[in-house]
Amino acid sequence: MTPEYSIGRPHGGTGWVINKKLQKYIKIEFISDRISVCQINETYLIGVYMNYEGPVDSVVKFEALVSQILNLIDKIHTSNNEPNICILGDFNTYLNRNSNFTEIFNLLVENESLIVVDYLFTQTIDFTYKQNRSIKKDKDKIETINTVRSRIDHVLVNENIAGKIEQVNILSGQDHQSNTSDHCAIRIDLNHLQINIDPKQNLVSNVKLTKKFDWNDVNNQEAYAESLRHKLFKKKNIFLKLNETNSNNLKINITELINELGSTMRETIDEITSLNSNTKSVNNKHVKKNKWWDDEMKTLKQKVNKAYLQWKHSEFTSEEFEKQLKIEKNNFRKKQRQKINETLDISTIKVDQNTIKEIIKELPNGKSVGFGDVSNEMVKYGCLEELSEIIAKLIEQMIKYNQMPYLFNVELVRNMPVLKHNLDLKQKAQQTMVFIA
Repeated sequence: MTPEYSIGRPHGGTGWVINKKLQKYIKIEFISDRISVCQINETYLIGVYMNYEGPVDSVVKFEALVSQILNLIDKIHTSNNEPNICILGDFNTYLNRNSNFTEIFNLLVENESLIVVDYLFTQTIDFTYKQNRSIKKDKDKIETINTVRSRIDHVLVNENIAGKIEQVNILSGQDHQSNTSDHCAIRIDLNHLQINIDPKQNLVSNVKLTKKFDWNDVNNQEAYAESLRHKLFKKKNIFLKLNETNSNNLKINITELINELGSTMRETIDEITSLNSNTKSVNNKHVKKNKWWDDEMKTLKQKVNKAYLQWKHSEFTSEEFEKQLKIEKNNFRKKQRQKINETLDISTIKVDQNTIKEIIKELPNGKSVGFGDVSNEMVKYGCLEELSEIIAKLIEQMIKYNQMPYLFNVELVRNMPVLKHNLDLKQKAQQTMVFIA
C-alpha cells in the first residue's frame, strides 16, 4: 500500500486485532491505507481514518475517501441483500459544525440512511479526542496552556444492525487508563447478530469484491449490453428525475443518477462474469483538448505550479506562499470561466445524442477506472441507444444550471511514479507536481 504522505510524521492507518481462534473465519480487506473492511458472515465492519481538514486539497481527499466508502457499500450490497454494516473510526469531523467536512459527512449519513449510534447513548464525556497544548518554560518545567477537546470519532450503522446494538460507550477513567492514544476508545456491545461460523468454512482474505471482465469476448459484450438494457428499462422511473430537475435539486439529482447508473453497470458485470476472467490492456492514447486552452492559460497554470512548489519547499509552513498559491489558483479559475463563457452560449446549448454515441464508440479500452469503478468498456459495450440518451441529458442539465455532481471528477491514482534512489525523502517530495484538471 503506497502511503499518501512524502515527508513528516505519517498517519497510522487502520488495522484489526482478531481473536486467533476466529482468524480463519474472518475476511479482512484493505481498500486503501485509510479504509479497510472486516467481514464476519453477514456483518461488515468498515474501519476508517479520514484525513484532517486544513490543507488546500483536504476537501478533495475527504470527498475521495467518502466515495471509496460509498463504492464499498455498493459492492457489499451486490453480494449480500441484507448485510449488517457498521462504519467506525476517526472521521476527523463533528456531527454539527459549519464546515465542508461536516456537510459531506452528513450527506453520507443521509444518502445511505445511516444512524450515528454513538449519539443515541448517554456518555460520561462529550469528546473522543484530547490534546494538551504546552510550552517549555525552562529546562525542567513544562506549562500547559490549554486543552483541546473534540468529538470526531463516530459509529455509523445501517438499520439491519441498529436494533442489535446494546450499548455504545466512549471509554474514560479506569476503562481508558491503558489507552496511550490521544483518542478515546469506543466500545460497542452487539447482540443477536446470529454469526454462525461453520468449522469447515475458510474465507480467503485476499479475494477482491470487484470481478474482472473480458471485454475482448464478443459474447460477453452482447450479454452485457442486453442485460444492462433490461435493467435500465426496469429503472426508467429513476432516470425520469432529470425532467423534474431545477436549480435547487439538480446537484443531488444528477449525483444520485450517476451513482445509480454506475451501480447498475457494476451489478450487470457481477452477474455475467467469473472471478477468473482477465481483461487485456490496450495502449490507446487520448489527448484532451479545450478551446479555451491557449498560451495565456498555460502561463497562468505555470504560475500556479510555481506557487505550489514554493509553498511546498517551505514544508507548507509559509503563510505568504500559501496565500500566493490561493491567489494564482483564483486567477486561473477566473480566466478559465471567462474564456469558457466567451466560447459558449449556455442558454442555447443542446447536446446531440448522436455525437455522444460517436464519442462513446471511440472510447479507448484498458483505461483505469475511477472511484466509481465504472470503466470505458462498461459504457462502450452497453446498450448504446439508452446510455447515450441518458448521458446527453445529464450533460445538458449540468451545463444549463452550471452544476457538477458530487465527486464527479476525482481521479484515482493507484501507483506513484518511480523516483531516483539517490535522493532523500525531502528531495523526492519536491519532485511531485500539482496539476489542475
